[in-house]
Amino acid sequence: MSDIFSNKMISIVGVADINNKAVGLLYAKKKGIYTTNNYNDLLKIKDVNPIIELTGDKDVLAEIKKSKPPNIVLIDHFEAMSVWDYLQIEEKLIEIKKDLRKNINVPRKIEKSFNLFSRELTKIVEERTHHLQKIEKELTEKVGALYKVLFDTDPNPIFFIDSKTLKILKVNRRTQEYYQYSEEELLSMSFLELGDNKDDEIMRGLQNLPEDQCAFFSKKRHYKKNHHHFYVNINVCNSKYDGSNAFIATTTDISKSIEKEMQLIQASKMTTLGTMAAGIAHELNQPLNVIQLGADFFLKKIRKGQPITEDELHIVASEINVNVQRAAEIINQLRSFARQPHVAGVKLNINAPIRDVTKILGQQLRVHQIELELKLGNDLPFIIADHNRMLQVFINFVANAMDALDEKGNRLGKKSWKRKLEIKTFLEDGRVKITISDNGIGIPEEIKDKIFEPFFTTKNVGKGTGLGTSISYSIVNEFGGTIDFTSEVNKGTVFELSFPACAPHEP
Repeated sequence: MSDIFSNKMISIVGVADINNKAVGLLYAKKKGIYTTNNYNDLLKIKDVNPIIELTGDKDVLAEIKKSKPPNIVLIDHFEAMSVWDYLQIEEKLIEIKKDLRKNINVPRKIEKSFNLFSRELTKIVEERTHHLQKIEKELTEKVGALYKVLFDTDPNPIFFIDSKTLKILKVNRRTQEYYQYSEEELLSMSFLELGDNKDDEIMRGLQNLPEDQCAFFSKKRHYKKNHHHFYVNINVCNSKYDGSNAFIATTTDISKSIEKEMQLIQASKMTTLGTMAAGIAHELNQPLNVIQLGADFFLKKIRKGQPITEDELHIVASEINVNVQRAAEIINQLRSFARQPHVAGVKLNINAPIRDVTKILGQQLRVHQIELELKLGNDLPFIIADHNRMLQVFINFVANAMDALDEKGNRLGKKSWKRKLEIKTFLEDGRVKITISDNGIGIPEEIKDKIFEPFFTTKNVGKGTGLGTSISYSIVNEFGGTIDFTSEVNKGTVFELSFPACAPHEP
């Protein structure tokens, strides 16, 4: 065998195996190569490098890795088997070359040598093929077993879904536990049946999904078998199932985080209502005063025994009716604002919640001597959002603008200055945009990167919670929108909200 490596400056200097009858050990002894039953003895041989591990025993491999110096290369079992095949083939070739030199003039012996080499080579190839097939089978079984363990022990529901029909093809154990359906029931359903029937975002989102990309769907409502609903985030990626194209989807329950988010939003709303209380009371006083005057007029006529003419009755009753409706509208707006919002968005004309802001805060703006200008675009496309939650956003921004304008007014004292607030809506580059501009105190440069942080506020204690802008940012982001702003100290601030517009054909 040393002939094999003679031209390559490589030689086998030692073989180790705990089995005295191991083929490799016996072969080495036959060739006069150093043998031992202790693998660590090989490390004592001068200039040994590399060490080839032939047993395929992972414990042996680990032991050698642990004890060998870093400068010694370790060739593992798979690489070693290729080396072993190479050695055997090379040795046979050397033997044939020797026979050829000895029997150069004897054709039959040459033919015999070649036939022998051919048989030996075929035997080696067959043995190696069988060995590789065995390894492949073992690896496939191990991978399959590992996959099954991971699939069934994952804490989240996992689905394999037909990429065309979205029919459920396979589910893990967690899916059955969480949704409370049996495996047979789930395999007879479409993935879409687990959620709201009217929500077609998933179907549209998975159409023509690129192979190298995944789709993410946020805050989707799903239902258990008992019709109890909960909210999930859904991740969907391209995959294979039984050789066919499929999707693999996971759902993550986010109900608790949504509940906490709703509690924060409600807390912020109550704080906002508290700051608006004086203005709301004044707003309600106006229609109540008119109603009181009408009632006093009728009572006065009755006490004096004077007749009430039909014209008087009609005029006073009409005024009372108008102001009762006005008071009812204010109360309904407040009730709507205080109500728990919907999690999922629907098609919304953004001008609607903006107009409602003016109804709720109109009197407040007048009391603070703020000139409000609305520039609402006509025929704007819908966006996907929730009216009540967007109302919360706009109330937060308008309330902050009022504070900024008041602060500047306090600094200027009695100087002549008009407090201005402008809300504008328009369509630009396929997005519905809203700008809220004021000429107030502005935002200092050093705090611009903090204004969307929870609980950050520049207001006095008891004046603000620091939740308004943070919650507004979260709501806008949830509906696919963005918030940006520009501000200059003592000149004012402009907030710009941007939302993707619904296509005209979208349901």
